[in-house]
Amino acid sequence: MEENIDNKITRLEKHRESHIVNKRYSVQRIDLLTVAIGGSCIYYLLNSEPIPNYQLAIAFCSVAIGLNFLSQWSGYLANVFEVNWTVQEIWKLEKNNKFNVEKHKCWDNLVSILNPATTIINVLSSTTLIIGVIIIWGNLF
Repeated sequence: MEENIDNKITRLEKHRESHIVNKRYSVQRIDLLTVAIGGSCIYYLLNSEPIPNYQLAIAFCSVAIGLNFLSQWSGYLANVFEVNWTVQEIWKLEKNNKFNVEKHKCWDNLVSILNPATTIINVLSSTTLIIGVIIIWGNLF
């Protein structure tokens, strides 16, 4: 029985470590590309001859950047709560169920809300950026 608990603890510690890495990744990930492309589009539009609907394109690119930051924050928080949840699971196994049940449930609920919210926000950010780029390209060619 003791070996089984040790294996669970090891698995949970690995799970916790992976979410610590994911937390770092959520701060540094490919979303930088969204900010770079959106910022480049805005810079181009502000420093070139006005094209039809350029204000709309600026708005879409700006919204994409704002949504991107929102998704970064929600992804970061989801990983923080997942790490906290995993630590509670380890404590539960090590200390024979002596842990804060309310916090555990709270973190679990927050993660179950934040993970899909982050995905939705990422889709919205990408979609608004694509629309902004299409508006620009549609007026250039």
